[in-house]
Amino acid sequence: MELFSTNKLFNEKKYEEILALWQNEEPRNRMTDWDKWYVLLSLNKQKRYQETLDAYKLLRAKRDESTETELWQRIEDTVCRALYYAHVKTFDFRQGDSSKLFKQVDYILAHSSDSPYSVKGKAALFVVNAAEEGKLAVENASELIIRYLDAVNPSTLGREEFEYIDQQGNRRAKAPDREIWYAARAKALLKLQRYGECIACCDEALLELRGFHYSNDSWLRYRKAKCLLALGKPDDAKRCISEAQARGAHHWCLSQVLFEIERNGGEHQAALALGAECALADPSHEMRVSFYEDFADYLEQSGLTHEAALHRRLVILIRQENNWGLKQKHLGWTNLDDVSAMDKAEILKTLKPLWKKWRSAAKSYLTGVVIRVLPEGGSGFIQDERGGQYYFNAKDYTHGKQKPIVDQRVRFTLVDKLDRKKNEVKKNAVDISII
Repeated sequence: MELFSTNKLFNEKKYEEILALWQNEEPRNRMTDWDKWYVLLSLNKQKRYQETLDAYKLLRAKRDESTETELWQRIEDTVCRALYYAHVKTFDFRQGDSSKLFKQVDYILAHSSDSPYSVKGKAALFVVNAAEEGKLAVENASELIIRYLDAVNPSTLGREEFEYIDQQGNRRAKAPDREIWYAARAKALLKLQRYGECIACCDEALLELRGFHYSNDSWLRYRKAKCLLALGKPDDAKRCISEAQARGAHHWCLSQVLFEIERNGGEHQAALALGAECALADPSHEMRVSFYEDFADYLEQSGLTHEAALHRRLVILIRQENNWGLKQKHLGWTNLDDVSAMDKAEILKTLKPLWKKWRSAAKSYLTGVVIRVLPEGGSGFIQDERGGQYYFNAKDYTHGKQKPIVDQRVRFTLVDKLDRKKNEVKKNAVDISII
């Protein structure tokens, strides 16, 4: 067989002809390592990954020691791709023992190149994702995550979203691997209290990445703010949260950080307002059970014992509802007698007006008139009594059924938001009510 004839067959997508040569002992014995590489590529093209691994065993046993390093690295990359798709990506976590998975991924990390076309990054991120989802029986998932992320150079990972069709036929998009790498690393470093490294990771990501999937830029700023707060830099932390909010982020976690800043700074009214803002963010109260515990402690320290009891009763009900059990500190809570008979609906019915009162008390409201409604009716401009004009979105009306109409008198407050067209932060009208 002529040297590189397999190259021509491969380019013509004649994979079966290449494999027929491999399956015949006489031509197989005359194959060069280049030819054998095309055999492995042909098997991978047909998704016959286990056969790729079996063929590699034969190839390795008869490896020509003079094989150039570049070719052997291509062979290793091809084999690692087969190993990833045959065993790593299909790993069954129900079997409980993850040691085999670690062994396979460690092999890939040791033998794959840093080429953007290798599966080195995919293998590492597979372990990282499994660790984040609690699928691995390890003592310190964050340490494991950092170890596998640090085995990969993020510059070799893809920058583009991966689009796919889900089982319902809907088009979906997955964040780029490079973005996933930075997001996972920042999250793990924060958990490990490696604050300086986490801040550096967040800054690098915000500078390096062109765009973000699922508001990951906001989460990076949130984690940076948590680190700054832990390092005793509340003003820098507050500025970081403000940047995220100006870019449209409204997650309750952001309000929680601001609550901690104002609480630590002794700003009682602001702390109450931000705690209320956090509680009113969405109906997913079970996600905030730890926050409600902290908020209740703060309320009790502030002399608001009844309000603290309401929040503690809510914590108990949420934990019971989700079968999370009660810890010793929950059983030791006192002053709950007057609320102990209330169910979750009654507690929330009592708390919501209180939260709204606290939130409003710290805000400065303006009055004005809707001067323009844009064609779609979903946004427009309000002018206050001093002539200031502010953009608004109809979603920020306090009652969803209300619609903006020109000459409508309204009450509103202002927040900083990013004008993405001009890349400028401007005051926008929010919390709008008709008067």
